[in-house]
Amino acid sequence: MAMEEGGSNESCGSRVNENTTSPGSVLQGRQQQQRMQQKLEVYNEILRRLKETNHEEANLPGFDDHLWTHFNRLPARYALDVNVERAEDVLMHKRLLHLAHDPANRPAIEVRLVQVHPTSDDNSADFILPDSPSKEAAQRKSVHPPPAFGSSPNLEALALEANKFDDQDGDNSVHANSKFFKPMHEITFSSDDRPKLLSQLTSVLAHIGLNIQEAHAFSTLDGYSLDVFVVDGWPYEETEQLRTALEKEVIKIEAWSNHRSSSPTSDHEKSKIKYDPDHVAIPNDVTDVWEIDPKHLKFENKVASGSYGDLYKGTYYSQEVAIKILKPERVNSDLQKEFAQEVYIMRKVRHKNVVQFIGACTKLPSLCIVTEFMSGGSVYDYLHKQRGVFKLPTLLKAAIDVSKGMNYLHQNNIIHRDLKAANLLMDENEVVKVADFGVARVKAQTGVMTAETGTYRWMAPEVIEHKPYDHKADVFSFGIVLWELLTGKLPYEYLTPLQAAVGVVQKELRPTIPKNTQPKLAELLEKTWKQDPALRPDFSEIIEILQQIAKEVGDDGECRKEKSSGGFLSVPLLGAMHAHVRYHQKITTSHVPWNHHHHLSHRQQPLPYLSQPTSHPLNLSTKWNNFKCLAAISKQAQRFFSAVLPTVATRDTSATNRLIKKFVASSPKSIALDALSHLLSPDSTHHPLLYLLTLPLYLKISEASWFSWNPKLVAQVVVLLDKQGLDKELKALMSETVSRLQFKERELVLFYCNLIGFNSKHNWVRGFDDSYSRLNQFVSDSNSVYVKKQGYKAMISGLCEMGRAREAEDLIGEMRERGLKPTLFEFRCVLYGYGRLGLFKDMERILDKMESGEIEVDTVCANMVLASYGAHNALPEMGLWLRKMKTLGIPLSIRTCNSVLNSCPTIMALMRNLDASYPVSIQELLKILSEEEAMLVKELTESSVLKEATKWDTSEGKLDLHGMHLGSAYVMMLQWMEETRNRLSDGEHVIPAEITVVCGSGNHSTVRGESPVKSMITEIMAQTRSPMRIDRKNIGCFVAKGNVIKKWLC
Repeated sequence: MAMEEGGSNESCGSRVNENTTSPGSVLQGRQQQQRMQQKLEVYNEILRRLKETNHEEANLPGFDDHLWTHFNRLPARYALDVNVERAEDVLMHKRLLHLAHDPANRPAIEVRLVQVHPTSDDNSADFILPDSPSKEAAQRKSVHPPPAFGSSPNLEALALEANKFDDQDGDNSVHANSKFFKPMHEITFSSDDRPKLLSQLTSVLAHIGLNIQEAHAFSTLDGYSLDVFVVDGWPYEETEQLRTALEKEVIKIEAWSNHRSSSPTSDHEKSKIKYDPDHVAIPNDVTDVWEIDPKHLKFENKVASGSYGDLYKGTYYSQEVAIKILKPERVNSDLQKEFAQEVYIMRKVRHKNVVQFIGACTKLPSLCIVTEFMSGGSVYDYLHKQRGVFKLPTLLKAAIDVSKGMNYLHQNNIIHRDLKAANLLMDENEVVKVADFGVARVKAQTGVMTAETGTYRWMAPEVIEHKPYDHKADVFSFGIVLWELLTGKLPYEYLTPLQAAVGVVQKELRPTIPKNTQPKLAELLEKTWKQDPALRPDFSEIIEILQQIAKEVGDDGECRKEKSSGGFLSVPLLGAMHAHVRYHQKITTSHVPWNHHHHLSHRQQPLPYLSQPTSHPLNLSTKWNNFKCLAAISKQAQRFFSAVLPTVATRDTSATNRLIKKFVASSPKSIALDALSHLLSPDSTHHPLLYLLTLPLYLKISEASWFSWNPKLVAQVVVLLDKQGLDKELKALMSETVSRLQFKERELVLFYCNLIGFNSKHNWVRGFDDSYSRLNQFVSDSNSVYVKKQGYKAMISGLCEMGRAREAEDLIGEMRERGLKPTLFEFRCVLYGYGRLGLFKDMERILDKMESGEIEVDTVCANMVLASYGAHNALPEMGLWLRKMKTLGIPLSIRTCNSVLNSCPTIMALMRNLDASYPVSIQELLKILSEEEAMLVKELTESSVLKEATKWDTSEGKLDLHGMHLGSAYVMMLQWMEETRNRLSDGEHVIPAEITVVCGSGNHSTVRGESPVKSMITEIMAQTRSPMRIDRKNIGCFVAKGNVIKKWLC
């Protein structure tokens, strides 16, 4: 959108102004990749990610400034620590701080489950490198987001150590060093900042049994707090109950802080809960945080009923749950014992293939167990009641799920003792989980266990004979279950359970394995039901065998698929689109040396998108880091581009297909889509190698199991097809999309809006005109106010981006005629559209319209005007506008300074040569500036921008240059030195213990590289012989004691 583009040129981050002389040119001679990284700042990265994901809040007028205000009110450490890959976390922090303004909301609380990335263990050679395939494999297993802030090595070490004991499921097929992440909870508080607040919050966490593993505490400039804790110790994954427990404990803490003690009644109730004989006694090795108050359970429909209890579907704090209630009239001492045993075991286990325990009610007569609700039902019902069938790949997946769950139980010395199809449940994603621990037992140290448990058809012979047994009894039962999955039949269906038991023990009776069974699977079945338990494999071995079989089955299927389809590019995409792809195009060899003796087979024929003529020479040594547009992608994607681009250059189709397939198969969804997003950006399509690689990558991604159809992504592909001249594919994809969305009016209008946006960003006139025509007609035909508003918003923005601001202004009039009130967004777009063309009279006319129409000219609009004047070197007009901003009471911002000072040629000339001597005072600087430049600098130094960037109290004096471009940082630094000298010498201000200058570089140097601001500040420090030195804890800061600074400046 036009407005967004304008905003990026004058952003609060460190990005340079592309419309002016680039401050980045000071680093000429350094590597191109480093120059790209130097432009990046956390604010701009967060803003970019939010807008690229089309986050609703990011599209609101003034969002850029609101987001910057959020960053600016918090210390620089916040931006340096926050995880830029989790941009939405910043919005969550922003929302909590806003809620904290209302005393009734304090403290505002957010709870979520996170997974900590284990890195390495110093005491072991078995470690994971940050960029190793092992870590990438582990990341693909992650089902929860990482913490909002970069974790310390201690937290990562804790997660790694915990993984050795908690989350082992024996899955060794990916990599011998693969580790799971440690699930923990992240709790975020926001309140008014006050003494002992942090102590009170940690007390809240301690009182409910949580262990703090990581803490981040921030205080805002306006007196609020943001405190983030990563904790473990909460016994289950759901977050709503934890939030409730926190809220209850906060009330108690608040009461303690106000010196109000607990009432005797409260203490009596606690005592009653602890010693009430009407409760079923549960072995008490942990706190009873799992105890559930029945009044919070809401019952829906009855799912199943048995002799001893009923199973209901219900909700617990809005979470969908299964509630197993014991019938009061059937409860006896044996059933109570079984109930207690199930609760005792379930609360101790946590694995993705074990049904999740949520809580229990132990108060008689209302005994119940609450677990996650498994919407897929039991495997038994699926096979024998619904007559379902498991195809071999699905069967193997289900068997692996069960094996992993059982392996986890055995590693924790738990024997299930009743493993059968009825105790295996499926969720909505067809993940199979082990359930029902009513007769499970914790294995004795001696390994000797006897008792008749379980069900005869699945029971191991040693259990039937009442002999001592161990975990291998579960392996036998698993073998019967595996046969059940394979055949869909009931074991020994023509025998009674007792007859089957006699046959298993005396005749070594086993189910008949079908003749067409995969050989290795048949061999595994025979191993699992060996009469001698010692000869049966452990579940860790079973997992390896099943995964190997699954790999072979998958490879065979892929091979048959390729033989039948002619290769990757013959696979259909979105219906008819791919039917148009053909392999008959000729290779164009004018730019690439080619061995004429090398003949291509059908499988090696060139991709149609890679065989088209190009006017650019193809460099065979091309690497990913030659392209600016790829500088910010993941290292995994960087390695992929390094490998694949040479194959594209040589048109080695087979190798290109193989590398694309491998990348998509081995990459998490986020990494694959991020790589594709970069290829679909306007920058990458300017280079032929990247330009031609885009569509094949998209085709393969669309086949991934995790891929979900996305109209925004499809819009980008449509633009690409149009630019490549693939008209048949374009028409097929458009037809498919419109058909898919024909009954979803809101989604269809957003698709057309995205088409306009992407065409305008690519400056693709033909595509823009076509999408504009479609959207205009759609808006005219619709009766929806939402559709009309979104349509006009996109058309006005797109027209301004295409340099057609006058047409955009006409659309504003058309909106009024149709009864729609134009918003600030539309006026901003037109304002920017005229400004970037240098049509200042039209721009000023729009400003007058805004004032007369009572539409506020805010700081964003004012900065757009300044950027427009600056882009056309209209310094006198810029000065007049600055004065008008002061008259109108429009506050100046850091973006204002960036726009103004990036337009001052003398200052920019100074910034191009870091080795030259700078003027080191405002007075010296004014002497070498032109009259217009001097006037602009005076206006800025008289504003409140410096005040907003500084902090001054007894503990710290700080100048925060974060987000400032070179020119702004230079002028602010000189002004700060002068004001600091005055404060230290006037006797009225305190001398801070420490004084800091933050340059906007440091913990995120791997993202941004060395900051040019830091280089410039270093030169000033050297010229003035400053005692300030780089902070060891944060290399982006210069620090010194307050008294030392006083001696230096005074």
